[in-house]
Amino acid sequence: MLHLISRCTSDTQSKQPGGHSALLLLVLVGYPLLRGVLAPFHGPLFQHGRYVGFLFPLFILLGVIGLRQAIYQLALQGLFPRARRVAAWAPVLVWGIWGVHVVGQQLQYARTYASNIADIETMHVAMGRWLGHNTEENAVIATHDIGAIGYFSGRQVVDTSGLITPGVLKHLKPGRLADTGVLEFLEQVQPDYLVVMPTWYPELVRRKDHFEPIYEIVLETRSIAAGDRLAVFRAKWR
Repeated sequence: MLHLISRCTSDTQSKQPGGHSALLLLVLVGYPLLRGVLAPFHGPLFQHGRYVGFLFPLFILLGVIGLRQAIYQLALQGLFPRARRVAAWAPVLVWGIWGVHVVGQQLQYARTYASNIADIETMHVAMGRWLGHNTEENAVIATHDIGAIGYFSGRQVVDTSGLITPGVLKHLKPGRLADTGVLEFLEQVQPDYLVVMPTWYPELVRRKDHFEPIYEIVLETRSIAAGDRLAVFRAKWR
């Protein structure tokens, strides 16, 4: 980054920056559109922005490119010496603003983090423990939240999202209802129980010929959970 800034300052008098790839702009514009079409749930800030966090290096890169363009414009207008004097104080100002911002954010997110933990403990951890006490030791559980449920239940888990069970992915195709693909996969592996948030698979949980509801946990308020209900269904297969 420093090398790029240094290079741009030495080149501003000789040539105008240009020829940048349109790929950066394409990613910034295209990613939100593709995500909205292929995975249309929640917004970019869902769960503290973890689904857009990988774009942060790109944001930094674009900031550097923007800085290069700003330096070029200042040099073009003969204001570069003045800009250098301002730049001497800029780090102090930036670090001061950043410090105040961080302190404020820490106070805010301490409460947010506590409520996030309460969500997971009340729903996912509690569900895992319930499954550990109320299902057979050799039971196979299909679920889309494999972390706490798999750990605290001690049961074999089938992942309907494909993180640890990639076989389901060939049934999950863009433009096709996820409920249909998941049901096809579950008919093949035939788990003993299905544990899902009903809002994730509304058509799937309506299949009373396959899934009998036996238990659920409901959150009165939620801060990070992807739904307010987590239900257990006993699976029935022909």
